Amino acid sequence: TNEQMEQNFGVTGYQTVSICLEEDADAAAAADELRTMVSGISRCAVRDYTGQIEAQNLYLNQQIMFFYGIAAVLLGISLLHIMNSMQYLVAERRYEFSILRAMGITDSGFLKMLLKEGLRYGICACGATVAVYWIVQKVLYYFMTKVYLYLHPQGAISPGYLIVVAVLDLILCAGAMMMAGRKVLKDSYFVD
Repeated sequence: TNEQMEQNFGVTGYQTVSICLEEDADAAAAADELRTMVSGISRCAVRDYTGQIEAQNLYLNQQIMFFYGIAAVLLGISLLHIMNSMQYLVAERRYEFSILRAMGITDSGFLKMLLKEGLRYGICACGATVAVYWIVQKVLYYFMTKVYLYLHPQGAISPGYLIVVAVLDLILCAGAMMMAGRKVLKDSYFVD
């Protein structure tokens, strides 16, 4: 922009024209034609950034795939951690569950109790996820506007993605708790 050119390089009266070609157009031929059209205008330069844009897009796609890979690994680790934590929570309370069983709780009542507990864990995890997301979004927005000098960064994730993450979190927590409860019910020393 004019403001950035003046701030960073001391250039005033800067003007630029950007041309976006169709995908099947020949960029080199278009640049040559533009050069001939503006050859009589002093201090006018034609730059063809098609190659740099393609290289940058390839680099960005590689970065996206790298981050998707990291996200998939973190998702797998998180799933294992959730399953292990829920099984540990249930296994540590076997004595408590045995007392409830002696007092007359049925298998379905026991599983309903664990389902409610799993949903509570999921709701707490959703709240923590939204809070951390909000903080990270604000920090990244600050860096993009103040450090990297982006004028109009897009800093928000679609609410649909947050809803999908929240539902997935609830399903994982409730499912992990139910699996741990079924395992406890199958164990031989937790019997009627």
